[in-house]
Amino acid sequence: MARSEDARTARQQIMAIPGSLNSVGACLRAAATIVELATAQADRSTGEIDARELAELKEALGYGTKGARPKQATAALKELEDQQKARAKRLQRDALDRVLTELTTWYRDVLTVQLQAVDPASSQPSAEGLGLINTEMHAEIAQAACSATAEQTLRRVDAILAARDALEHSVAPLLAMEALMLNLADPG
Repeated sequence: MARSEDARTARQQIMAIPGSLNSVGACLRAAATIVELATAQADRSTGEIDARELAELKEALGYGTKGARPKQATAALKELEDQQKARAKRLQRDALDRVLTELTTWYRDVLTVQLQAVDPASSQPSAEGLGLINTEMHAEIAQAACSATAEQTLRRVDAILAARDALEHSVAPLLAMEALMLNLADPG
């Protein structure tokens, strides 16, 4: 994911989320940002493909030529549109799943520090082979580890898993992300 500048920037935005969830408004803004990033990523992935498929289908159906169009032309165009919408939705959900994975790595790192399984100041793995995944954020991880309990961190991980499950069951992405951000801000 960190190969392109856009991907690095998106990852930085995602990794900044846990530290920014200090109000209901911040939670709702973070959720909207996540969904916007996922939608933009899906649109970038499908834009050219969708246009090419539409042009190819129209050409195959005789659009741009003289004469009558086949009776099934409208149905074929509608079917292609439906397929393209389904693909865009699937790609958006895949992008949201990657966000959830990134957030999980953050809370995994926080938990390993809370359980004293790793030294956040060290970039080297512990004797057990554990290390921080997000080594570039070791200071923020250490601060987050001090400001919550391991139980709260586990509840946050559970909230991420619940959001993933909600998305798999076709809950609206914005609603799932809003619920997640509110749960991350106050794990109870």
